Amino acid sequence: MIAIDNHYKAFKKGGENDLAKINDSAFGRVVKVRLMEKNMTQEQLCKAVQERTGKYFDSSYLWKVCNGVLKTPDIVSAICEIMELDNHE
Repeated sequence: MIAIDNHYKAFKKGGENDLAKINDSAFGRVVKVRLMEKNMTQEQLCKAVQERTGKYFDSSYLWKVCNGVLKTPDIVSAICEIMELDNHE
């Protein structure tokens, strides 16, 4: 797993990660960089997230999550797992 810089890390709240407090613009930048590093398209990421979560997920939803319009913890977790990002400390 790749460690994420302090601007991205989730804040601790009661000993558990509070994914709603992630710095969204940093999250979006990290996801973009990882997509390029993994030679993966947004569409491929969307399909993988949809398969992992069983929830509808498209590029519009991805944009909203990466830019903080929507805060869906299980979607963020799935993106982090697929992109091999550490969403913990």
